[in-house]
Amino acid sequence: MGEISGKMALTGARSQAAMNEGTIVQLSAYPGWIVGVSYGGNDRYLSWVISPDLHVLCDRRTYETSNAAMLAGRSFVESRLS
Repeated sequence: MGEISGKMALTGARSQAAMNEGTIVQLSAYPGWIVGVSYGGNDRYLSWVISPDLHVLCDRRTYETSNAAMLAGRSFVESRLS
């Protein structure tokens, strides 16, 4: 999962699409960070985070489960907090 977390990046309009494309199904908060998972339909989930400076970041991947998407987002944030 550390490999996935290293690929999360600021992607502008694509990050906004990750948040807007579907229904938000999970949120998790860390000091200064928010991790979110959206359901995009067709059994695909998107992971995204909001950084302390309010940038929306995503890894441009789709996941088969919301738990896998959340794990990717959490791994990214935890790597930044340690």
